[in-house]
Formats: sequence, structure tokens, C-alpha cells
Amino acid sequence: MRSFLLLPAVALLSACALPGASPLARPDHVSLLENQLTVVLTDGSRCGANSAAMPSGTLEGCSTAYDYAVEMKRPVWVQGAEAFLEPYAMITLTRQEDGRRFVFETPKAGEDKPVPNYGTTSQ
Repeated sequence: MRSFLLLPAVALLSACALPGASPLARPDHVSLLENQLTVVLTDGSRCGANSAAMPSGTLEGCSTAYDYAVEMKRPVWVQGAEAFLEPYAMITLTRQEDGRRFVFETPKAGEDKPVPNYGTTSQ
């Protein structure tokens, strides 16, 4: 009798683990060093692209598919400093599944606790 009562509870909890039940990963932060765009998603996965070769395209290696566009505002002018200084740029990431856009600017401002970027829907 006791196992009969546990069956609905187990079925209910297993429904939470079904594919598609978890929310889509969103970009947590980005970096743009040496023309390499790197994006870290909220699920911990990393993906990136060579922004010098292609300033827009599809990120490679993401757990969720994203398109990207890098708009350079001001490059790094000091020769050799590209390895540790980010250029001034606006990076737009668009989630392919629902069209939600996430906009980041580099270099990142020195905020202690930045507000999460939940993105906007295209209109």
C-alpha cells in the first residue's frame, strides 16, 4: 500500500527532469580579447567566435544556439595590449529559439553586483 502511494509522487518529480522542462540558458557575461568573443552562459557552458574574421554570425559550442553581432566603437590602440585590454564595443546576442536579444558593452563597467541581463524580445 505504501509503495502505491509513492508512485504518484515519483511520477510527478520525474516530470521535472524531462527534456525541455528547464529554462533556456542565457548569456551571463562576455569578453572580447584579441578579437576572440567569448560568452559564458548561465548553465556554465562557454562558446565563442573570431570577431575579426566575422563580426556577425553564429556562436560555436553553445548549449543554446545564439547569433552574435559585434559593433566596434573604439579598438585598442596600444600595440600588444589586445591580450589584456578590451576594446569599446557593443555585442548583441540573439537566442535563435525565441528571438530574445541580449546586449553587452565592453569593457565591462566596475559594478560590484551587476544587474542580470534577461534580454528583450524583438519587435
